Amino acid sequence: FDSYDFGINDTKAFFLDLSVNWTTSTPAFNKINNLFNVPMFDFTTFSALNKSGLSLIYAYGGLIPNNIDDWTSGTFVKDFYKVDVTSYPFSISPVISGGISPGPLCDHKSIFDDKGKLYIWGGQTAYIKDQTMYIFDTFDSTWSQILPLYVPAQRSSYTATFKNGKIYFIGGIFQAILIYDIDTNDPWTINYATNNFNISNRYAHSAVLAPNNQSIILYGGLNPNDSIPADYLITLDLRTFEFSEIVTKNKPSIDDVSAYHTTTVIYNNYMIVCFGDFPVKNPNRNVIRVLDLKDSTWIDNFETISTNPSTTSQVSNSSTKPTPPNIPTNNVNKNIIVSSIVGSIIF
Repeated sequence: FDSYDFGINDTKAFFLDLSVNWTTSTPAFNKINNLFNVPMFDFTTFSALNKSGLSLIYAYGGLIPNNIDDWTSGTFVKDFYKVDVTSYPFSISPVISGGISPGPLCDHKSIFDDKGKLYIWGGQTAYIKDQTMYIFDTFDSTWSQILPLYVPAQRSSYTATFKNGKIYFIGGIFQAILIYDIDTNDPWTINYATNNFNISNRYAHSAVLAPNNQSIILYGGLNPNDSIPADYLITLDLRTFEFSEIVTKNKPSIDDVSAYHTTTVIYNNYMIVCFGDFPVKNPNRNVIRVLDLKDSTWIDNFETISTNPSTTSQVSNSSTKPTPPNIPTNNVNKNIIVSSIVGSIIF
């Protein structure tokens, strides 16, 4: 269920089973019953971490809207907790941390590096603009802050993608691409794609690292004037820093692909797009769309793959289906864990 349309917290969390075949009209969703009391809010950010044999999801912040039909205002929260999805049933616990945390905020992004550190920057805050980069070290459960001499303007509704020690912040209306180098004392640089005049500015989109690890795929979103970008599916080549539009086959109607606030994940050569908001409401619309990246074809039938999946994580909305079957212990690496309010993780 989409929390924006059906009320807050209708369905807390569930998973999409990638170990079985399914169609986009009947996806293999399974509700995670024991996470019903998870304190999820609108625009909470979720990040996945595999550490010491554990598969963990960290969640921070969010918004309690004043009205379920209007999530543009409300109470900002700073709840910080983790969900252990190493084996079923999953467990949840608050994160007890030291240092100064980001405080109440929403519509931000959190992302892990390859050293077990979680980075949070930007978003919307209840008080003042905060341009500080907050870093949470999962090994000693402490927060630290970095505020160098040069700090870019705060953004929200952007995407953050990590690759080789750098975090790429794209969108949030601005054309400039921000790059944060985790290994330097002066970490921020600003860059522009060499052909950005051909590409629409956007916010509320999603982004994933492509299977080749050389480009970032951007999906959906809105233009600064809240219209749908015609180039709804583009890629940024990190070697040449050029944008290009991905021309797809078997394209659904524009009303079914023109989505924003979606969940997008990569599983092997599949790009799976879940949920989102649409400019044209349609209760019969499929909540899942799958793009086969081998030949850029939208497909209706998902077929499970026996090889180990490549993984990434993003954020967005949700849905539900029957209660979960018996999940073998330590065998959840072929499931997308999805929260009901702006969040999903793939394991």
